[in-house]
Amino acid sequence: MKKIYRLLLVLSILFLWQGSTLSGQTYEEYRKKEIENFNKYVEQESAIISKMAAEINRYIKKEDKEYREYLKKEWQQYNEYAAAVAPKKPKPAAMPEYGEPGSPERVKAASIAPSKQVLSVYGYDFPTISMPLTMVSLPPGRGGRAAESSGEQGALRVNYYGVPLYFSYNPNFVVRLYGVNNEGGVANYWDRASSGGYSSLVEQLTNYKLQLNLNDFCYYLLVKKVAQGLYAGDETGETLATWFLMVRSGYGARVGFDSGGRVLLMLPSYHTIYGMNYLQEGSKYLYIMGKTPGRGIRTYDRDFAGAGKVVDFNIYSPMNLGGKIADKTLEFEYNNKRYSILVNYDRGLVELYRDYPQVEMPVYFNAAVSMQAKESIAASLKPILSEMSEQEAVEFLLSFTQSSFPYKTDDLQFGYEKFFFAEEMFFYPYSDCEDRSVFFAYIVKELLGLNVIGVEFPDHVATAVMFNTHVAGDHINFNNMRYVIADPTYLGAPVGSAMPQYRESSPLVIEVENRRGAGRREDQIWSSAIGEGCFPGSNLRNLVTLSDESYVVTGYYTGNAKFGGKPLPPAGTINRGFIGRATQGHSAVWVLPMITEGNSVGVSVAAGLNDDIYVAGSFRGNLTLGSSTLSSGKGYSEGGNADAFVACINKNGVVRWITRLNLDTIPGSAPIAFSAVFSANGVKMAMTKTIASADFKGYGLFTGNDGRVVFNGIVNRVFSSAPAIASASYASAAASPEMLKKETDAMLAESTDKGIAGLFAAILLVKNMGATLSGEDAKAALDKYNPGFSKNCPNIYKNLSLINFVKNSNGVISIQTVNGKDIYFDKIRVKNNANINIVQHSQGDLSVEVLSGMQVGKMVVWYKLNSIALQKKTGDMVFDYDKDNSTAKVNMSKDILL
Repeated sequence: MKKIYRLLLVLSILFLWQGSTLSGQTYEEYRKKEIENFNKYVEQESAIISKMAAEINRYIKKEDKEYREYLKKEWQQYNEYAAAVAPKKPKPAAMPEYGEPGSPERVKAASIAPSKQVLSVYGYDFPTISMPLTMVSLPPGRGGRAAESSGEQGALRVNYYGVPLYFSYNPNFVVRLYGVNNEGGVANYWDRASSGGYSSLVEQLTNYKLQLNLNDFCYYLLVKKVAQGLYAGDETGETLATWFLMVRSGYGARVGFDSGGRVLLMLPSYHTIYGMNYLQEGSKYLYIMGKTPGRGIRTYDRDFAGAGKVVDFNIYSPMNLGGKIADKTLEFEYNNKRYSILVNYDRGLVELYRDYPQVEMPVYFNAAVSMQAKESIAASLKPILSEMSEQEAVEFLLSFTQSSFPYKTDDLQFGYEKFFFAEEMFFYPYSDCEDRSVFFAYIVKELLGLNVIGVEFPDHVATAVMFNTHVAGDHINFNNMRYVIADPTYLGAPVGSAMPQYRESSPLVIEVENRRGAGRREDQIWSSAIGEGCFPGSNLRNLVTLSDESYVVTGYYTGNAKFGGKPLPPAGTINRGFIGRATQGHSAVWVLPMITEGNSVGVSVAAGLNDDIYVAGSFRGNLTLGSSTLSSGKGYSEGGNADAFVACINKNGVVRWITRLNLDTIPGSAPIAFSAVFSANGVKMAMTKTIASADFKGYGLFTGNDGRVVFNGIVNRVFSSAPAIASASYASAAASPEMLKKETDAMLAESTDKGIAGLFAAILLVKNMGATLSGEDAKAALDKYNPGFSKNCPNIYKNLSLINFVKNSNGVISIQTVNGKDIYFDKIRVKNNANINIVQHSQGDLSVEVLSGMQVGKMVVWYKLNSIALQKKTGDMVFDYDKDNSTAKVNMSKDILL
């Protein structure tokens, strides 16, 4: 991994070096001004955050008391529903073979009609930000008091599927209650746990959830392991602690009593979970975590204020349990040639899946695999597929799946029905039809970017693929698209061949999300836009497709630009936002500039009913969009802060309404989260402002089926691409290695980790001073200050000559290459006009948001780099990449500078 991060060290030099140098006095002036500005922002933020924290803590104390009194009241008896049974299909004992004796010859291709029922696991409701559910402790320097006293702490080590995790906790949180068999006992536990110093423990759990990239249910498994450690041998204490910590984490978990008086935990979900009894509340199920007599549950019907999240069993992102990596070589023959495919997989993840309940098939079809599996599959198969046509590649992958995995039914292998996640195919010796279909669907969408659906017959599961050209054979018409049958269990069968007994069936269709295919289309669209001078302004959803397959994008431009061939009014030296609609062929239907005196940017877009378009962004001064105008409070010339806006535009480009969010009273660098909800007519229905939660990921613009629209964001990220314009005295200043040394010393004096201090200094100087730098200057700096670099890293040293310049323009740092060619730094690819944005947090941490043009990978396998989070005190760097938000954490001192 070290090679990937060398680029950061090179960029540190590149950001700072230029032929001339600043005088010491100039740097001292810069540093003095920087400290003054930073202290001013911290003071302003401290006042806002301290006020918010006090309000949150008062609110939580009030709600705690009310909930305790509510829990004391008599609970009701609820009917308990018997667990759903996983469908058992009468599968053949051996794999059917294509063309075997007795199988009828096909006369013509069958058009298989799907049943009306379509399984889906997405789109329950849009996310909204709510108030924190834990007491807020203000960090040192904020001017507030800790919400919980520290005192002597207990220590706990948890083995999470091979990953050792370490917790500290307040001993007062471990509440020993005996004989909890009624409402009063539960209310008493809630009261004592609420005053037992729980916030730090919830914060640690949340941090591990982010570090390990856990989904909701895997987070529950973590909470359960912590509760088991705190209450070893005490089943009631373990259950109550798990409930309490899940509630404080925002979930609508509940407890109840079975007919024998035993305390039981219930988790809410919209999914079907096989083998678990449940209660039903509207469209939501409350699944009972444990065995019950089945004679009903005595419980309550109200969640703690704000704690209503349901448990989502989907696995959207790869989990980071990479302590036990195993490998497997899969061999098969295709077109008279023998292939050996080496794959890696995560043994810890396989162990975790043993504790995962059996859920509905769409969860398996849509689940991410581990980074190790994803990257090894791509590295082994993509070079082979790169020489094939689309149909040939699918045929190859189909033969690979049919031939590389021995077949056996679940009954024979396990004695019960078990669905596999794709990665489990590498661990278990045998697989059956649904397992193979899940795996095949994954590799087709991941490696080829093609749309795939699961096809569920009464006693069999197969897949169908949507090609970009006509492919003959048995097929299904679904959503007005033609999907050709590909059966991974029909040994030797080519694409377009359904088993004879299913050619007249009406199967169930399982929708499969194709993020790789969507990502490729987005890359093509943005490549066209960037070629005309229009750039994405954020990593939020900035592109949406309408019902006629035209698309809408939002972002910014500077200077002269076009969109879809249509010229935009010149923006001069500022960043100017835009929103535009184009045809599939990238021709503009219409485009609207966001005209302001200062910087503006479009950050997110969404489509609503009747193809109405919603756009969100930020601006300074007066904003004109179409024929509508807004003002961000204090005038631009008066130094007013930025504000955010939401607008509705019909599909013809006419602005229906526009409104501001009134965030201009908050410092632009503040980590304040907001959630604004509007009706379809632009009436503000709700506005929440609170301290940003570490684990909330639902940022951006969203629309609901009822016409509502919500914009979730964090102030310091929404405003990072619309900063105040730098003063002329520093915007043209040249930086030097001597200045870097001074800034690094200043970072160390602020207790910055010594391994990352130089990188922090480099980033802050280029962010705050706006220098323009060249690759040749960087080489000259290396020759002077690190003469061994050219021998130790010859490829990086050589490729520095291909960087034309690096420039900070109004908060967006652009990298331009010589002759517009891609540059390779080991496992990093930098494209011409690559853009990054730096967000500085009030505690000193930094986020590098990659807006466009940077990828990680090698050979023919490349993934978009989304962001890098840099932690000032620890030296940790968290890389987020690819559409599935894969993450990897490294430490500058321990992992890179060894």
